[in-house]
Amino acid sequence: MLSSPAIPSVHVFVMARGQGHRLFPLTKNICKPAVPFGTSNRIIDFTLANVHNANLKQCSVLTPYKALTLQNHLRKHWSNVGNIQQSSPTVVGNALSILDALEKNLDNHSDIIGILPSDHISQFDLAETLKQHLLQKSKASILCMKMPSNKCGSFGILRRKNHKVNEFIEKPNSIPTRFKEGTDCWINIGIYWFSRELLIQILRQDAHNADSHHDFGHNIIPLLTTQYLPTAIEVDHQQAWRDVGTIKSYWNTHWNTSFQTISQWNVPQTIKGELMGEVYTMSTIPTSTHISQCIIHENVKVGERCHIQKTIIGSNSIIDRDITLHPKSTIIGEVKIAEECLIIPSSTHIRKRMDGTLICAPL
Repeated sequence: MLSSPAIPSVHVFVMARGQGHRLFPLTKNICKPAVPFGTSNRIIDFTLANVHNANLKQCSVLTPYKALTLQNHLRKHWSNVGNIQQSSPTVVGNALSILDALEKNLDNHSDIIGILPSDHISQFDLAETLKQHLLQKSKASILCMKMPSNKCGSFGILRRKNHKVNEFIEKPNSIPTRFKEGTDCWINIGIYWFSRELLIQILRQDAHNADSHHDFGHNIIPLLTTQYLPTAIEVDHQQAWRDVGTIKSYWNTHWNTSFQTISQWNVPQTIKGELMGEVYTMSTIPTSTHISQCIIHENVKVGERCHIQKTIIGSNSIIDRDITLHPKSTIIGEVKIAEECLIIPSSTHIRKRMDGTLICAPL
């Protein structure tokens, strides 16, 4: 009687190293994965929930240097994270951080390595994508999604043939015609399955390239496609998925009606908050204060009789009473006026001078 084939061991690495320059000033005092989202979570919670729901038992999170808020959050709320690996300040590039973790054997020499981003708000069946990877007997798979080509500029674009990726370009200024399928393109959503052997081979090859930035999108995937045809695993574009690595995407995702059902997802609440009409708040709002279309993070103190519109207020901030805030407000200090909203950095104090001028000062 033939024995059943051995079930491969799987280890997942969640890339949480990014400081989040495109989300500044929300990332002034914390790294991007630790930024609050919605009313009850931090951004990284959605990726970790997908890992948990897929019953993947081995998971490591690679964090930035001195990311204490994120590390404490993981220890408190995510028992499925076996390793929290703090990156050395001398390690540049997410590819080198993965190579360092593999050479330290954080994965216990697992057969399959999954690599996931930590800045996506998503809910989909990660286990099904792993099943497809195994059924294809692939050594490398890239999860991809179809998107209108006029919205693809901030993503890596791949060209497929017979469900294989034969060419890849990262965030092109203009998309070559050969990458288009009608009015659409296939984008890389930053989730990969690899055989450990092939991944280490490619990472070591990249590590010896002095001209490389050691980045998966810019360097590893283009290098991979020149030597091996990865499998393209399609994720339905109707699935709940958003990259929230920019202020624009972070803001718009909050107001996309389909994302107001997040409370129905199987994501554990890690921060206390609520949705009040058009206000996502993790802090208490006085009844005399009027707020519309705002995102208010944790431990914010808002004064009486304020009027606040289209504003993100970072954690641990203070807004004095009788303050009016909106995207056209004139404020002295380190605030950001984006196209979509006004952003008040975390740990700052908004107050009014005698002449009525608004000041934003660090606490």
